[in-house]
Amino acid sequence: MRPPRSPAPAAALLALAVALALASAAAARHPYASVPPPAERADEEVRRMYAAWKSEHGRPRGNCDLAGGEEEDRLRLEVFRDNLRYIDAHNAEADAGLHSFRLGLTPFADLTVEEYRGRVLGFRGRRSAARRARSTRYLRRRGDQLPDAVDWRQLGAVTEVKNQEQCGPYSAPCCSLITSPTK
Repeated sequence: MRPPRSPAPAAALLALAVALALASAAAARHPYASVPPPAERADEEVRRMYAAWKSEHGRPRGNCDLAGGEEEDRLRLEVFRDNLRYIDAHNAEADAGLHSFRLGLTPFADLTVEEYRGRVLGFRGRRSAARRARSTRYLRRRGDQLPDAVDWRQLGAVTEVKNQEQCGPYSAPCCSLITSPTK
């Protein structure tokens, strides 16, 4: 005679099925979960968006001989298209709940990452640690009566933030033509 069947295997199978369902639901919300890429934008739509973007941000229209002319404009369009693909893919992931923010077009949408770093972030010269450590110019001296905080804006020592556009040390020769209205 056989011993009666224990309900434990059925309960174990049910618990396993529930655990797998919860794990698959959690994986769908995981930051590395796969989201299908958005549909590719039509070429004409990208060209219209690029023209509107150039107009809004004061970029030269095509034949700026100093900046490379039509060939440079085609290159900028392709960089813009690649950045737009990245923005669309990120926003599709954001819509799926994988990111808490969305991306959009900025004044730098026609720059590669390397160009952005070079033109916008500029040169960051490095001083040696020994040279930085030698200076005692701003150290507190015995007997100094210094405030806990100083608001340099109230003292007129600093001005409001300004957008220097591309007029940094790595600016293009055509930078005088690249302007945008100040806000």
